[in-house]
Amino acid sequence: MIIIIDTKILKYFIQMNINYMKLYIIWLIGVIIWNFGVPQASPLEDVLVAILLSLLTISLKKYTKL
Repeated sequence: MIIIIDTKILKYFIQMNINYMKLYIIWLIGVIIWNFGVPQASPLEDVLVAILLSLLTISLKKYTKL
């Protein structure tokens, strides 16, 4: 019984990590597109856009249940 519970917990954490990795990849692609699309942006603008993209990925997680 304990082994079955441990396996279920392990599978849950693996699935959770995959979902977080998907969100991280979406955020990373957005940051890369921003950095290559607007190379003359100041460091402050880079930080603000990264924060905005982070908020967008959080809302994406909330509404799509990733």
